[in-house]
Amino acid sequence: FANKPSPQYRNISPLPGGGAALNAQGEPDGQGALQINIPVAYTPHWGFLNTALYNGAHEGAGETDNGAGFLEMGFGERPSLYVSGFLVGRNTGEAKVLSLQTTLIQEKANVPAIAFGVQDLLNKEHSTTGRTYYGVATKSIRLASRPASISLGFGDSRFLNKPFGGLSVALGDKWNAIGEYDGFQPNLGVTYRPHGRY
Repeated sequence: FANKPSPQYRNISPLPGGGAALNAQGEPDGQGALQINIPVAYTPHWGFLNTALYNGAHEGAGETDNGAGFLEMGFGERPSLYVSGFLVGRNTGEAKVLSLQTTLIQEKANVPAIAFGVQDLLNKEHSTTGRTYYGVATKSIRLASRPASISLGFGDSRFLNKPFGGLSVALGDKWNAIGEYDGFQPNLGVTYRPHGRY
């Protein structure tokens, strides 16, 4: 186990910016920070609601497929609180994971946003990765005149006590390119939003 996170955390983790781009104010924005399996420091606020369902296979899990679903919500305004519930079925024993994040420092011209969070607050995955504390900094930048964001952080447990980081670049109002290292593996992705930036 020391070299691998739980199978449920190898593809997607419901953390801020995971699959849903956020701007520095914590609002959905296709030109904001977006990652796959690491958090961004832009914490969603009151009115944010996101849900998703996934099905996939995991190496060595002994099952042909595995389902996952999550619900994410934002509460309050500066400071805001992000809460997510994550349910994973079949090969990970019906794990139910509660996660929280808050931004302590808001992004400014020369200062990144800084957030702290905990994944699996109730320690439901104690037999694998268990409760994980992390800190992350995110900064909006321009890359080849395109809106982009860079996130760097460190986490214990499911991040394998290693640094993690990622870069996302808006390729227009509908497309983003993502690259990251989550402490276990590199992840690359492209996202498409049929309805545009918001």
